[in-house]
Amino acid sequence: MRLYTAQTPNGRKISIALEELGKGYDVEWVHLDEEEQLEASFLAMNPNHKIPVLEDDGQVIWESGAILLYLGENHDPEGRILPQDPKQRMEAIQYAFFQTGGIGPNLGRPASKHGSTEPTIAPRSPGGSRFPAEAVGMTSRPTSSSPPWPRCRAGSPCG
Repeated sequence: MRLYTAQTPNGRKISIALEELGKGYDVEWVHLDEEEQLEASFLAMNPNHKIPVLEDDGQVIWESGAILLYLGENHDPEGRILPQDPKQRMEAIQYAFFQTGGIGPNLGRPASKHGSTEPTIAPRSPGGSRFPAEAVGMTSRPTSSSPPWPRCRAGSPCG
């Protein structure tokens, strides 16, 4: 397996899953500051020009949620990241979608402009303060006593 990634939360979550599954993989660093994600070779793998991208046995998978689902379905016989029990499986899928569609974008929007002189969200735009408030709300509410996501191991590429 080959993982095309960068040192971002979106890139790290796939490394975390691969480490939890005990899968060997090679890392191809994508230098976002040099806009390598816009090069023709990368766009041939992912027309959305975003990391992460996973190559596995001739198949290319992009979008972090799709990669997590792929890994769970194809490389997780023990059900570590995608349980076999239907109720637990759906809970894990819900958390994956929650992260990719909720927490990730809401925390990423403000962080993506960190250090920029441009405002992240226009002060008078409708809902201009919505995203930071949603992000704080999502991360401060208890969701489960045992979240179904793996933890990052010290010394791995995810941390």
